[in-house]
Amino acid sequence: MARLRTAKLATDPGAAFSYHNTNYQVAARLVEVVSGRPFSTYLDAHVFEPLGMRHSMTVDTDRDLPGSARGYLYVLGQAVALPEPTGFGNGSGGVLSTANDMARWLIAQNTGLPSLLSPQAIREMRTPSKPNDEYALGWEIGKTERGTPVLEHGGDLFTSTAHQLLIPDSGYGIAVMANTGMVYSDAHALMTGIVAIIEGGTPQLPSTQSLVLTDALFALLTLATIGLAARGSVRARQWAGRHARWQLWRLTPYLIPLTLCVTIVPIHRMLARGRDAGWIQLAYLYPTFMLWLVTAAAAGLTVAAARLWSAARLRRR
Repeated sequence: MARLRTAKLATDPGAAFSYHNTNYQVAARLVEVVSGRPFSTYLDAHVFEPLGMRHSMTVDTDRDLPGSARGYLYVLGQAVALPEPTGFGNGSGGVLSTANDMARWLIAQNTGLPSLLSPQAIREMRTPSKPNDEYALGWEIGKTERGTPVLEHGGDLFTSTAHQLLIPDSGYGIAVMANTGMVYSDAHALMTGIVAIIEGGTPQLPSTQSLVLTDALFALLTLATIGLAARGSVRARQWAGRHARWQLWRLTPYLIPLTLCVTIVPIHRMLARGRDAGWIQLAYLYPTFMLWLVTAAAAGLTVAAARLWSAARLRRR
């Protein structure tokens, strides 16, 4: 007989605010259960078709992305094209759209959604919750630098970002999609510049100097690590001669990078306060750091193995 499991809520409904993609994925599944239809089919019939969004769809995983969906990472200031790493996004970030379709979506948001939602439901969507006065149902409540009230929400994958913003008082709507990953927030930076133009200001170009310097630092560390590993391996016999007795504890420091490499996922989860990411996803987030870490792990193992081998040969003599 199958055993039933019961779920326990972390807090009472309405008592706390916690933003998490899984919440929206559960909401999408609830739509499927109640309607008896796949979430993608439901969106087509009740959102995309009524608004004329003929080139929009929602997908489950990275495997459903079209072949042309290739985003970029910046490495040393250079764009590197990479496929999106494995992940599930339907309900939370799986909508694929175009600039024209997003314009239709934002126009409908400003002029009303009679075919989708009642005026009362729209007001509810834009009313923040009691635990968090800056977040409503899918909309962040904020202001521009000049104090103009706005509704906005951003989304990001590891190789692309998007941001949408409404200025209800003026009727402006902005949607920006960029094919660079979440580390760089290009979509948000572009949107901020467009808002500045709308309000008669001058957009400020974001600086990438710190990112380039960080990449350069880890690139140099990677080269230095390779050089030190080669030196340590060549001089392994000398090391073994000085340590005739097997003092294995002396090799322990060389295994620290490997240990960090193996445990980087839980360490990141702790530092990010519970936000999870797989190993390959961390490589997309911090490419030069992860390259150095893998290089350091391999270098440490190489030096340790070379010294153990040399020590073993000396003992056999």
